[in-house]
Amino acid sequence: KPRLGGRVCSFYFTVLIALANFSSPMLVPLLCCRMMKMTFKFGSCEDTISGLAFMSHALLHYSDDVMLASRVGRIAEQLIVGNIHEHSLRARLTQMTGSVKVMVEPFQAAVEHCRKGYNSAKIVGDVDNAVLCGMIYCMAHFFIIPDLIGLQKYMVNFFQQMAKHKRIGVLRSAMSYFCAVTSLIGNKKSCKIDSRIKMKTNEELYHIAEQTQSAYLKHHVLTNQMYIHCFFREYLIVANLGEDYRKMHTGTNVGTKRTLDFIKVFVEGICTLFVCLISLFVTTFISDISPFVP
Repeated sequence: KPRLGGRVCSFYFTVLIALANFSSPMLVPLLCCRMMKMTFKFGSCEDTISGLAFMSHALLHYSDDVMLASRVGRIAEQLIVGNIHEHSLRARLTQMTGSVKVMVEPFQAAVEHCRKGYNSAKIVGDVDNAVLCGMIYCMAHFFIIPDLIGLQKYMVNFFQQMAKHKRIGVLRSAMSYFCAVTSLIGNKKSCKIDSRIKMKTNEELYHIAEQTQSAYLKHHVLTNQMYIHCFFREYLIVANLGEDYRKMHTGTNVGTKRTLDFIKVFVEGICTLFVCLISLFVTTFISDISPFVP
């Protein structure tokens, strides 16, 4: 068993990693590495499981070793099962292990994974992680393209819980997915306004992200806008949004990577290719007809 000093330090490192994941993601790999070194020195404890989960998240984002990240994440998941604090650990770590799971398993598996995390968070009364698990559930459900109308209704009910507990930051990020779902249903310009919650459009959310300097909110807004504009074949807009996304990663955000970046890269790549092909076609067409134009 670990000595008391090691256990206390592991606890503080767990708190630091959780905070750094939102405020300064580049610190997460360094903190995880330090935490693992402490585990080798003082022994394993409950917070070691948290360190493994965050380590898998860091390996995915900063070493691009998906398979190693998946193996470490599975070790963390197996250690959670049967632990005396199983529900508390699952509630806190679902977001980390889920980010790796979507890379190696179908999105349907991520949906079930998030549902389990949400239920565990409700059991132990962990409101913050219940909200995060619910948001990831909405995100995963959105990308498997289910019954969009049913998902929209679920989101409205979920928003009421976030508003009740005053989790405004997560609520705003989740609203961007609601706007995307509404756009796919058919209303491209605005989202359905619910009388109990002040719903906002993607344009309003982007403005809020600019004012509050929230890279987390801007990440979700831009990703959803690129996804929707690509769906409607507005390729040049997607290319311009990609430029805005890259400008966001300056200062303290340099090098920051997030789970949904692969969707952004895929969508932007397709749209940029189409823009280049269209430009090439127009240039060739003009050069071909120019001899015949007086």
